[in-house]
Amino acid sequence: MIYHLTTPAHWSRFGSGEAYVSETFDQETFIHLSTESQVPGVLQRYYRGVPLLLKLHVDESKLTSGLKFEPATGGELFPHLYGPLNREAVVHIEEITQPFAVGLVLFPGLTQLDLTGPYEVLCRLPQVQVHLPAETIDPVPTGDGPLRLVPTTTFANCPPLDLLLVPGGPGVDAMLAHPPLLHFLHDRGTEVRYVTSVCSGSLLLAAAGLLDGYRATTHWLSLDLLRQFPNVTVLPDRVVKSGNRFTGGGVTAGIDFALSLVAELYGPELAQLIQLKIEYNPQPPFASGHPDMAPADVREAARRSPSTPRRAEAVRLAVERLISEKTNG
Repeated sequence: MIYHLTTPAHWSRFGSGEAYVSETFDQETFIHLSTESQVPGVLQRYYRGVPLLLKLHVDESKLTSGLKFEPATGGELFPHLYGPLNREAVVHIEEITQPFAVGLVLFPGLTQLDLTGPYEVLCRLPQVQVHLPAETIDPVPTGDGPLRLVPTTTFANCPPLDLLLVPGGPGVDAMLAHPPLLHFLHDRGTEVRYVTSVCSGSLLLAAAGLLDGYRATTHWLSLDLLRQFPNVTVLPDRVVKSGNRFTGGGVTAGIDFALSLVAELYGPELAQLIQLKIEYNPQPPFASGHPDMAPADVREAARRSPSTPRRAEAVRLAVERLISEKTNG
């Protein structure tokens, strides 16, 4: 018996009779291990931060094509087996669950629904550990009204994370020039399995250099601002997945983003179950939730926000700093 590890989302796309292609290779299946004893090492090396995996038990006698063996060389810890995998050769599928640490970043002036919408979805995941890191342990004021959110840890003391989520809000303007937050995002963003944002939080990801070479979205009023960052492909979509980057559009899109992420990590069944439990079935009283649908006068009133020039200047300076840092090494 040999084994292959994969994600539920990828396995669900493997149609009956089709040749299975792993998420790592374009033309061939990469079977990560050949013995039961190698499973823990493979999980640590290749799948740290993936909360749910499927361990495929493969009967070699039922393979329609032979496998190529490659010994462990060049620093690799495990021998590899290459070759096409047909569904009939998979005689058993075993679930492997791992703890999943989520960090929802707090900063003054965030939009609370950018954070609490995804929180309501992600906190329902199995074996999830939710952390609320901020610069200090003091309660953090949100963008509007008296609501404050209490951090669970600081940037300096935050435990290892598997997913980093950055909300948006009016406070983004000041944070675009705030080194403690940007340094935390950059350092953790290079370590975590998934880098995510909601609304204008993508501006902070871009300012921290975490969207370079990726596709992303943001609040519709910030799309042109996000386009100012070099090497970021901006899409006006509600949710955008690009590699291990997930970005959501404005505010309420955070729930859509979170459900999409759950489907990617655990499969669509759990995502649908969570959606039903939170009764996420939006039926807004007005058709004005997107600029393409809103009446012209409503759309123009939203564009006339007094904060617009301030944010534009904050983004301009952030782009200049990012380019200077790249130029000067």
